[in-house]
Amino acid sequence: MRMWVDTNVDIPLRDGTRLRADIYRAADNRPLPVLVHQPYQNRRSKESLALMVNPINAFDRGYATVLADTRGTWGSDGEWQPFHGQGEDGYDTVEWCAEQPWCNGDVGVYGSSGMGVTALRTAIAAPPHLRAAMLAFTGGTYHDGWAYTSGVLELSWAQWWARVMGAGRLARLPVGAERDALAQRLERARDGWATARHLPLVDGPIPAELSPWYEEWLAHATYDEYWAAVDSAAQAHRITVPVLQVGGYYDVFMPGQLAVGRALATHPDQRVREGSRAVLGPWTHSSYLGNQTTSTGSRNWGPVADSSPRSMTPLLLDWFDTWMAGIAEAPGTPRVRYFVMGEGAWRVADRWPPPSTPLALHLRGGGAANTASGDGMLSTVPAGPDEPADSFRYDPLDPVPTCGGATLAPVELGGDGIQDQARVEARPDVLVYTTEPLAAEVVVAGRIELILHAASDAVDTDFTAKLVDVEPGGFCANISEGIVRARHRDGGDELLEPGTVYEFTIRLFEVAHAFRVGHRIRLEVSSSNFPRFARNLNSTVHPHRATAADAVIATQRVFHTSAHPSRLMLPTLP
Repeated sequence: MRMWVDTNVDIPLRDGTRLRADIYRAADNRPLPVLVHQPYQNRRSKESLALMVNPINAFDRGYATVLADTRGTWGSDGEWQPFHGQGEDGYDTVEWCAEQPWCNGDVGVYGSSGMGVTALRTAIAAPPHLRAAMLAFTGGTYHDGWAYTSGVLELSWAQWWARVMGAGRLARLPVGAERDALAQRLERARDGWATARHLPLVDGPIPAELSPWYEEWLAHATYDEYWAAVDSAAQAHRITVPVLQVGGYYDVFMPGQLAVGRALATHPDQRVREGSRAVLGPWTHSSYLGNQTTSTGSRNWGPVADSSPRSMTPLLLDWFDTWMAGIAEAPGTPRVRYFVMGEGAWRVADRWPPPSTPLALHLRGGGAANTASGDGMLSTVPAGPDEPADSFRYDPLDPVPTCGGATLAPVELGGDGIQDQARVEARPDVLVYTTEPLAAEVVVAGRIELILHAASDAVDTDFTAKLVDVEPGGFCANISEGIVRARHRDGGDELLEPGTVYEFTIRLFEVAHAFRVGHRIRLEVSSSNFPRFARNLNSTVHPHRATAADAVIATQRVFHTSAHPSRLMLPTLP
């Protein structure tokens, strides 16, 4: 069977907008099942042609492929806006494909990152001819788990995407003085450090004319109607087909992807509930681009954890074979397959997270937990009634720097994945609590929480948490991290009473990791992780509108007594 490529094909949408697509089909026009991919960064780029699956590989397995530029990007008409309207466009694209002579009526969608949003929103729109969906390295709750984490703007990621999408919008403008002026402004914004440091956030160097949605994100700091309209986890019950998800522990979008996975695991439709699958690995977000395909920052896992197309393409095509070609799934295929860091091996489960036993590690010490040389401890024994509090000064103009983690920060802004935390733990504004060397392995998988009893002399502030594996050789590997904005501690917007002790719940990113014998479990507590997260200036002025002149140095106190039992909760496996 020979392949034919139709280029610049118009796909009409319900509002009259037209997408531009390239179609990889059989030369004799024979009807085949069709896979739809809708990129926002040029359907002919090497990334679009090779992300997850190449159309030629798909054709060799008996599929036609449609690559259509998302509305308002590259060749397609209209105006692009993240999340909103993508489900309707995907619905129309799927149904248009189903009507073509080269389609047998069965259509699947796939996508990673922003393209995964389109695929997921399409699945929620539930076009009648959709048969299966595959989502990789993408989110599902676009407020908490994409733009924000626990009320704090994912600054380095949001600004990076604003610059990328701004460049795409710039390229569509007519040549002239206005375009030249915007190009110069966008070029100045390419200095990531200068852009991240700029205050206030609402008046930054990224041109609003090119990335207006970034301004919208800043205007909608809390979960409201803007975010509820595109909450894919809350709307997952509308999905009518099985879904395969691929996600990485060090991907900024992982929380939202897991939220969708939980919704699928309790889906009212048995076929969706029992047919959906998930593969969770030790990857960063850039792994889907072919970067760090076997590594996470400075840690290389080897071929066993390969996320390159050579591994992902067979996974994707096998998935569509099951639901579109009638080829039975291999016996015993697990619903969830997850990689355990530290062990360097895969495990399986019926759902994520797997059943676990909670382990409480209590914060302890004599009041001097500052730096890794302090007296902070983690213990299974709770603190007594009189243990002194630890304290540190948080200066928003001298924040704790990002050092790896689940972020898209480039190397110059702290990098991603696993990095040695030693330089961070040398700062006096970082409290460090550590266990004794482990006599037995501790394997954690699932939700990790820090229950923190703390007070501040400011009316608003942030508290951060980082889980670290201290190896016998001294390398301090970051395993997971989280943050909470005090004013949004309960999902609302309420300032603190200075000096009052509050209980904060900090949700760390979910991972599977084995702390080996001889290693130590460590917790870092501070108030910043910059520029991954936007700084809190500790002011009565909203953090997005505050300037450097509004910044207040806050004295933070962390309590660990029987009355205020601060503790790290780990989900442990046998």
